[in-house]
Amino acid sequence: MLHATIQLTASIGTKLPSFLGTSFWGNPMLHYLIAVLILLAAFLFRKVLARLIQVLIRLFSRKSFSAGERLAEAVLPGLKLLVFSVGFSIATGPLLLKTAAPIMSFLEKTNATLFVVVISLLMAGVASALTEIHYDVLVRQEKRVSQAIYMFYRQAIRIAAIILALFLILKVWGFDISGLLTGIGIGGLAISLAAQETFANLIGGVTIMADRAFEIGDYISTPEIDGIVENIGFRSSRIRTLAQAVVTVPNGKLSNSFITNFSRMGKRRIRLTLSATYDTPVEKLEQLNTALRGIAARRSETVLEEGLLVYFEKLNNSSLDILFQCFVNTVAYDQYLAEQEAILYDIMRVFESLDIEFAYPTSSVIVSHKEGQS
Repeated sequence: MLHATIQLTASIGTKLPSFLGTSFWGNPMLHYLIAVLILLAAFLFRKVLARLIQVLIRLFSRKSFSAGERLAEAVLPGLKLLVFSVGFSIATGPLLLKTAAPIMSFLEKTNATLFVVVISLLMAGVASALTEIHYDVLVRQEKRVSQAIYMFYRQAIRIAAIILALFLILKVWGFDISGLLTGIGIGGLAISLAAQETFANLIGGVTIMADRAFEIGDYISTPEIDGIVENIGFRSSRIRTLAQAVVTVPNGKLSNSFITNFSRMGKRRIRLTLSATYDTPVEKLEQLNTALRGIAARRSETVLEEGLLVYFEKLNNSSLDILFQCFVNTVAYDQYLAEQEAILYDIMRVFESLDIEFAYPTSSVIVSHKEGQS
């Protein structure tokens, strides 16, 4: 048994060099084996090498760790493809494999295509990361910034990178770009005539982002819809209504509407008309006004001093009307309702303590009896 194993090993040892030296399509099998090993190594170690480059980026940006993190994560896809592209270029290069002219031309174009995609990914990643870093810096400086406009910038960068890569790839593969651009111009004119509404929505999206009419998370109201903005896209925006339904609204329609942004109010108004009966003495009305101002004073943490109005406003048909108006320093709707509820309870207690009755609409019917009629 041992003798047979030794003979088999010796036979393989003598045949292997012969097999590796065998020529196939003008190249020894050893060169094909090396090419496969290079591709396999590039595929297996692309993550390792990409992570190593990421570590180097973080080391050079130690003063701003978050910026380094963003930049490193943004270039990771491009770095992975770069490692594989280098391996593919070495494995299929003329130094290792000699092929026919058409095959060599095809491999060279494939290599060039991979590097074009790598450059586009890296450029888009770096540009997007720098945009996010700039946004974070402005947020930390507590400056007013538009999240939507920065999302628009990132999308525009990606689209520009895709278009640039597409034209370069077409150039690599020998397509006539000038003729293509002419065809796109003629086709674009036809498309623009057929899709005017779509372009109007695109322009509306750009207008909304540039004007910063609202941001994601803002509560807005228009003549047609009101709700919380969940997304602002190129063509349309998504708004979640109070009924929790998601409505997609074309940006062209939004940009031409009257938009009330409640999230930018800064404060909310409580305006009440308090009606007392006509049999309320003047002295009690004066006491009532003083007590109402006291309610606002006791709630100074939430009720703002400016804008407070408490006045005997009107002699109505069936009531004495008193205006009570104040502003609360919250824009959250639930908190606003809770504060208004507390003030209403205080007002009812004041009316009760002063023995003043709330008036309600009444009408008097006078029936006259003529003499001699029963």
